[in-house]
Amino acid sequence: MKQVRLTDAGIRRLKPGAREYTVRDAQVPSLCVRVHPSGTRTLVCIDRQGKRSLGPATLLAVDEARRDCLKMQSENTDRKASAPVFADFATGTWRASWVTHCKPSTIRGRDRILKAQLLPAFGRLRMDRITPAQVHRWFDAYSLTWPGAANKALEALSQILNHAVKLEQISVNPAKGVKQNPRPKLSRFLSREEIERLHVALDRHACGKRGQQADIIRLLLLTGCRKN
Repeated sequence: MKQVRLTDAGIRRLKPGAREYTVRDAQVPSLCVRVHPSGTRTLVCIDRQGKRSLGPATLLAVDEARRDCLKMQSENTDRKASAPVFADFATGTWRASWVTHCKPSTIRGRDRILKAQLLPAFGRLRMDRITPAQVHRWFDAYSLTWPGAANKALEALSQILNHAVKLEQISVNPAKGVKQNPRPKLSRFLSREEIERLHVALDRHACGKRGQQADIIRLLLLTGCRKN
């Protein structure tokens, strides 16, 4: 990306190309101007928080755009500095958001996950200091012994972090992208209504050409469909 000291006159002289391109300001590196093939020039702030539009260059002077860009970065820094500790947020703000409308069994289950896994692993960390690598290491280690329980704990962790993103305590969820362990295929049993419908269908074939197959299915049904 080309970097020059942006000026209002210099921006007007930037020629549009076949494809959009970006020029970065040498004075405030997070300030950039995007030049579109149509000739439109847009001032944007690009930093670790992402890309945010400041406005068209025809309506916003470079000096004003620099001030806006620095203000955005200052606000981001202030928000990061005030990010809560994981333990405080998880047991306070997050828990309060659901505890009054959940079943006692759900409350006990989530509290158990917090106490046994999430608080020991992340409790002392400020929420903006939790990284995807830390989440991966914790999840992989837990998965070695209890893959199913690790999935449930990861779900709870992701809910906590998503709630923090929603409240603008952090900008991204570091657990996003961590894949859960494959779940084993579970046997499914017929309901009482399904068994009754099956018997009706078998009765229709009891005296026909498929009577023997119907008897075999009925026998399998009585034995629980076991292979041996």
